[in-house]
Amino acid sequence: MQCEASIRYDNKKGLLYVRPKVVEEGQKRDVLWLLLVSLFGDREYPVEVQKLKPIAARVSDKTLEIDLDISNIYTANDSLFIAIRPAVKGTQMNTAK
Repeated sequence: MQCEASIRYDNKKGLLYVRPKVVEEGQKRDVLWLLLVSLFGDREYPVEVQKLKPIAARVSDKTLEIDLDISNIYTANDSLFIAIRPAVKGTQMNTAK
């Protein structure tokens, strides 16, 4: 069995919706085949996308924290792309002893 899938991303809900489609390639239709096609049907399946962990970096006497928010998920040229929106926060380190 071969499948193709279409996706859409709901940024507000943080959900990736996957809609599989069974692709038939001249295969003989039998009861098992019809059961598989009916199970996958024309439905979207939600997949919760987890928040990315922030990146912490030290620059001189400052600590930078970069939060990465997913802004979009899409496909192009048979590849999956995840677009992120970085937000940088900096804090001064205490150097007093």
